[in-house]
Amino acid sequence: MGDMRRGLPISLALIALALWPAVARAADPSATATPSPSAGPAPQILVLKVEGAIDRPLYSYLNQRLGQAEADGMMVVLQVDTSGTLDQDGVALANRVAGMSVPVLVWVGPAPAQASGAGRRRM
Repeated sequence: MGDMRRGLPISLALIALALWPAVARAADPSATATPSPSAGPAPQILVLKVEGAIDRPLYSYLNQRLGQAEADGMMVVLQVDTSGTLDQDGVALANRVAGMSVPVLVWVGPAPAQASGAGRRRM
């Protein structure tokens, strides 16, 4: 069972990568139904681990990395195990993630991980 849990983030990332063309077409209705061979390389995926309480340094780091991923058009996988934020605006962070222009996959794991606080509102 433990081996299966360790492979889950990779599996989720691969599924998300496979769904990327559909997400891109939904975002841009003028896009063609099938990507052309010259469309370029597959999109990159940024995996961000969010472990422990989200304090000021982690909050800033997450905002910076999310902004860079969005600017680069990268898909984001958030691996979450947190009890929430400490003196930071958790709702603003959850809204930021929900409003991103790139696909974001949130995984609470591996077990017995938890997502408490404002972050749980967006799941």
